[in-house]
Amino acid sequence: MWIRKVDFPVELVEKHREGKLVLFVGAGASIDAPASLPSFAKLTEDIAYDAVFEFEPSELDQPDVLLGRIDDTPFDVHRFVASKIDVAGSAPNKLHEAIGQLAVAGGPVRIVTTNYDLHLSTVLRQHLDRVDEFVGPALPTGDDFTGIVYLHGNLNSEHRHLIVTDRDFGRAYLRDAWAARFLERMFSTHTVLFIGYSHGDVVMRYLARGLTSDCDRYILTDQPESPGWRALGITPIGYHVTGNSHHELVNALDRWGTRASMGLLEHRQRIAGLVAGTPPEEPEDVSYLEAALSDPVQVRFFTEFARGEEWLSWAATQPVFREIFELVSQPTDLTHDLSHWFAENFVFSEDQTGRALSVVQQFESRLGLSLWTAIGHRLHIAGSPRPVWLTPWVLLLMQRIPDSANIDWLEYALLNSAWPADRALILVLFDYLSAPVLDLQHSFGAPDRPRFDVRLRASSHSLDEAWAALLRPNLPTVASDVAAFIERHLRHAFHLLTSAGSADGSWDPVSFRRSAIEPHEQDRHRESVDPLIDAARDCLQAMLDHGRPAGGHYVDAWTSSGIPVLQRIGIHGLAHRTDMNATAKIIYLRERDWLYNHRLRHEVFNLISVALRHTDAPTADALVGDVLAWPAEDDEEQRAYVQFNAMAWLHRVAPDLQSAAEALNRLREQHPEFEEREHPDFTHWSSFGIVTPQPALTADELHEKISADHDDALLELLQWQNSQSHWDGPNWHDTLASLSQAVRQYPDDGFAVLDSLHANDDIARSVIAGWSTANLNLTQANQVLERLVARNPEPLANELADLLGRGGQNESNPTEWHTFTAARILAIKVWDALTADVIPTDVEDWLTKAINAPAGKLAQFWTHAVAADWRAAGQSWAGLSHDVRDHLQTMLAGDNKPSALTETVLAAQVLFFFRADQQWCESHILPLLSWHNPERAYRAWNGYLIWGRYDDDRLLEAGMLDDYLETANHLPTFRGELQRQFLSHLAGIALTSDLEPLGWIRKFTSKAEPTDRVAWINQISWTMAQLPPEAVEHQWNRWMREYWLQRLDGTPLALTIDEASALATWTKHLTDSTAEAIELVLRHPARFTSHSDLLADWENETILQTPALYARLIAHLMQETRPPFWGGCEELRRIVPLLRLHAAPEDVQAILQAAVRLGCQGTDNW
Repeated sequence: MWIRKVDFPVELVEKHREGKLVLFVGAGASIDAPASLPSFAKLTEDIAYDAVFEFEPSELDQPDVLLGRIDDTPFDVHRFVASKIDVAGSAPNKLHEAIGQLAVAGGPVRIVTTNYDLHLSTVLRQHLDRVDEFVGPALPTGDDFTGIVYLHGNLNSEHRHLIVTDRDFGRAYLRDAWAARFLERMFSTHTVLFIGYSHGDVVMRYLARGLTSDCDRYILTDQPESPGWRALGITPIGYHVTGNSHHELVNALDRWGTRASMGLLEHRQRIAGLVAGTPPEEPEDVSYLEAALSDPVQVRFFTEFARGEEWLSWAATQPVFREIFELVSQPTDLTHDLSHWFAENFVFSEDQTGRALSVVQQFESRLGLSLWTAIGHRLHIAGSPRPVWLTPWVLLLMQRIPDSANIDWLEYALLNSAWPADRALILVLFDYLSAPVLDLQHSFGAPDRPRFDVRLRASSHSLDEAWAALLRPNLPTVASDVAAFIERHLRHAFHLLTSAGSADGSWDPVSFRRSAIEPHEQDRHRESVDPLIDAARDCLQAMLDHGRPAGGHYVDAWTSSGIPVLQRIGIHGLAHRTDMNATAKIIYLRERDWLYNHRLRHEVFNLISVALRHTDAPTADALVGDVLAWPAEDDEEQRAYVQFNAMAWLHRVAPDLQSAAEALNRLREQHPEFEEREHPDFTHWSSFGIVTPQPALTADELHEKISADHDDALLELLQWQNSQSHWDGPNWHDTLASLSQAVRQYPDDGFAVLDSLHANDDIARSVIAGWSTANLNLTQANQVLERLVARNPEPLANELADLLGRGGQNESNPTEWHTFTAARILAIKVWDALTADVIPTDVEDWLTKAINAPAGKLAQFWTHAVAADWRAAGQSWAGLSHDVRDHLQTMLAGDNKPSALTETVLAAQVLFFFRADQQWCESHILPLLSWHNPERAYRAWNGYLIWGRYDDDRLLEAGMLDDYLETANHLPTFRGELQRQFLSHLAGIALTSDLEPLGWIRKFTSKAEPTDRVAWINQISWTMAQLPPEAVEHQWNRWMREYWLQRLDGTPLALTIDEASALATWTKHLTDSTAEAIELVLRHPARFTSHSDLLADWENETILQTPALYARLIAHLMQETRPPFWGGCEELRRIVPLLRLHAAPEDVQAILQAAVRLGCQGTDNW
């Protein structure tokens, strides 16, 4: 990438942009005025002169060694080195300024220097308020530092700590090795650019010991051809020196820093200027545009402004543009933008479309997925009529379909075609889109053995629409052309299925799924291949209707093809031939034995219905004889029934044919049990509808029979006991439902039924169901209980538990059974009768399972009983009675399924039991929610999070709050709905409870997963929206401000960007404290999330109250926002004009920069 006159590697520039580049600066950077400091060799020479130390000129090749020899004398080398560097008038030069600007523009500042002067620090302080400085040997870790590192000390150090002599270097790099350790880790993790060094510098000799091969290293040098760089594993970047001037280096770094500091609006402006003319030839401008074309954001500026054939030609030379023609490349934002630029400005420009085709031809007529989609999409937008010059593009799309392409665009192209202008294209497209392809599908009954089927390339809906609009109206002129490729497709489909083993001589799924060739209600659910069958039928019909000889040829060819669906279409056409009389048609049929081919039945029977009544007598009688001579089959009964229905069909379509009538009568005499099928011309028939109950007797009819004789009534009901079908007449289920209804309306009938000797368990269950929903008086209710207590509850447990648990809870179950002493006795009997099954381990929704099982229903019954006792006692209530306590404890005591279900229901009512009997609840219900027993706790929380309430601080203080915090550790084990409910509970506790919140919130924060912390903060925000403003402000002052401040300080965990983004949503619910909260948002990186409604929630009036503050907030959030930015652009279009007159220009500019990066259009006009 050319910058000024220096060609920087693209990878190096990218690392700088990503904030992963270290600038490693040497003494050469401080030579030019006004720094005017000596090189290390010149410094050594000056020291030797001052020390009056004799040396050979060659010793200057190792200045550290020479300085070491001098240091062996009384001469203080370190002090004199410092004095030579700390000279009056020395100031940062242009190279220092360029390095500083470049370092600041690349994100976190990372500079390492072996210089002793402080000029780089001076420059950095001009750009930044604070820069971390590290001076050897007190160095950070090399793989994690920001700021400037003075590797060999600096003028602020004690003179004796400067790394000057060979002993100093040995200590830093070998003996103590603190410099070597720093460099080793730095070189292993960062890309490094050396500035101000030559390959002969002593520093390079020592640095070589720390160089690893993990990351790239580069050097700016006027001697790029020197082999020393390659030996060190350093890539040289050359520049020219004019005289003694290194101004090319300075200019290049200065321009690089300036470019890196440019905002998106500045890039947009520069790109607009560059592409306003012809493509540039200046290397720097070319490199700049090449880089823009490879940038996901800046490429949009190129596509916004670049127009004309010259720019297309220039783009075609760029590697990133070539990717839109690569079949193997995956779509990216770059290929998407470039593809749409190419499609909109060249493919769909009449003046440029020829040139666009040339470009495609240049890339071997390939179309990558992004480009294929862009052209298809643009064709669809163009609509109809489509200009003829776009036809080549439609054909190209059809011929160059990449993998994963959405063929819908070709379907739209077909539908947007016009007749007759696009006649040839319509035929080509329909031919292509109606071609069959193999499709691997699930095999019913054998999931491990999938099956092959066929489908057409296009959807049946699109093909049907195109056929109806474009081809069927024009069949008189195109039927033979269309029939040719339709026949080819149908043959190919059959051969594909046969090859795949999905079809053979006795089975063809395509034909089987098509009930009739003509339009028929049985085919109302369209199959993929139906458009082909319809097209073949319509083409043949058109040719026959217009007397085309080809029609007869197709009938003969298709009926003899051996492919069932083609045979059926041919027979359908035969029935409509006008060049054959009825007798000839029946003879044609008989000669081919079609009568006996069940795969052709409907069309054969339809042919008979058309021709038989007009056929001469001998031929008709011969057909009757064929039916009577029906070939033998393995199932003689089935053969006779098929024969019977065939004869019935002949009689139905030709009632005057005496031979058929006589033969049918004989067959009826032989098989009096046979009934004629309603649709004998079909091998199968489907019908749809709602199955309604068909009871043998209505409730009122059954009541009358029970009143007359209950035994006879039951005997009549029992005749349906073995009838399970829902399709034909009464069944046992409907009969029992009728009995339940009768008992509901006439409760006393239940006693009579149960008194019958014929009453079985099914009858008893139906009676209980009737009593459960009946309006019983007190006497009847006691009689019911007396009768039920006397029965064996085991086979009736579910119905009895249902009666008890639902009683009095709604209008459908009006009797409050829990108020009856006998009902409690019955409940105990039912519990004792339950089977102690093993606790299942595969239950996800324990509460739903519990309330639909006898144990859970009984638990609800006892909850209702406690509530009834409490209401009855009023002020004298002293807690649960001993009997109730004992039985509930019995229900909870087992290690079995009934007890597990009971735990789930009772835990869901923990607040109720806590208020009813705190001591008992703390001993028996609260422990269910403790994670000392994880399986039990999971069940208990499953119920509690759906039904439970937390609005009692006494319950929370009794241990429930600790259980909540422990549950946070187990939250991922719950399904999403329960996780959200849990976090909603904690949000409600934080905002409505009087308990001190910060302590438990800190504990929750330390335990919860990051995603759960974010979800909880969002739940807080949603709950704040339900509170009045004064309540929100109270909570802010009570704990929310302090919690936020603690999180900013890293207590108990460092704040993540997602948490900070969620916290930002709190600001919209505050009133007096809004400004304070916004200041907290500004203290940590945060962003608008993809589906954030924060911008939309800020009304104009709110923003105008403190526009400067909101501008800072929005600019801050926009800085970290990433696409997609759903709806954000539209909201900013509304908000930015409100800010322009009142906010700081730099904040508005930052918002616009980010908006451009996120893909917002028209920011110039905001």
